[in-house]
Amino acid sequence: MEQVIFVEGGWELLERTAALWERLNAHHARVNPDFEALFAGRDFAWRLAKWRAASGGGLRAWLALAGDDPVGFAVAAVDAAGAGELATLFVEEAWRGRGLGRELAERCLAWLEGRSVGNVSLEVVGGNAGAVAFYETLGFRVRKLRMERVAQAGSPPHGVDDN
Repeated sequence: MEQVIFVEGGWELLERTAALWERLNAHHARVNPDFEALFAGRDFAWRLAKWRAASGGGLRAWLALAGDDPVGFAVAAVDAAGAGELATLFVEEAWRGRGLGRELAERCLAWLEGRSVGNVSLEVVGGNAGAVAFYETLGFRVRKLRMERVAQAGSPPHGVDDN
């Protein structure tokens, strides 16, 4: 098995995660058919802007490399109020089951703990039972379930009628 190294960084490291983020989105679209429509038109620049907006208290990223090839990444963030989030975690399918996801998650959680963050949240795309089971092994529990009703193309927004 090829050795994997973990590189830690901040905003400068995130640019190296763009291709992995795109593959994460493709994975989400496979596990949840509604995901693709939700993220249509949202690119990596959009994601970076969302991370910036949600990380007023700091952000840290880790990149898993097999040789020069990125095979996984994770991002932890603290918002301006001090709430922690495991913002993103992805491991290439061929590299799953080798402990990389756990190592990335534990690095995020250790960084958040070092910043005195109490509770840590994360979001999982609906239908991704494997991710839910994985995060449960790290002590996460479903505390609420957020559902959305997505407008169909050509439908008026909620509260707007055609008259």
